Amino acid sequence: MLPSKSQSITKNPDFHAILNNGKKLHLTQRVDMFNCFISELTSHKQIFYKRIILSPADREVIVLDPLTDKPKPMLMFGSNNYLGLANHPYVKEKVKTAIHKYGAGIGGPPLLNGYTKMHHELEERLYYVEKNCPKLDHEYKD
Repeated sequence: MLPSKSQSITKNPDFHAILNNGKKLHLTQRVDMFNCFISELTSHKQIFYKRIILSPADREVIVLDPLTDKPKPMLMFGSNNYLGLANHPYVKEKVKTAIHKYGAGIGGPPLLNGYTKMHHELEERLYYVEKNCPKLDHEYKD
């Protein structure tokens, strides 16, 4: 049975019933049901995606806690900054230089719009490294 808009779907929702019965609904009805669910979670501060990050991307970030509306430190496991280089002074300076020279980007896919000389040089360097570095044997052997 699907919950009505007046019912609280954040209190013990029967997701199995929602999913099974949702198959019988028109797409717009399913979208409306999902939007209702997300809106109710948001209004009760029970939704924890799209967190607001108040600090630069790093291994630890300052996040606005949606329950208390206060900043708190949190370990960042979803970032590609696993080496911690995004805020290194050398990297930041090189990024500024590249933006000054090339702008913020081409604004589209390289196949259609081309790519910068900087990206081409990086591609060439990575190719060289791949071809000239010793490879490790990744096979498991007894």
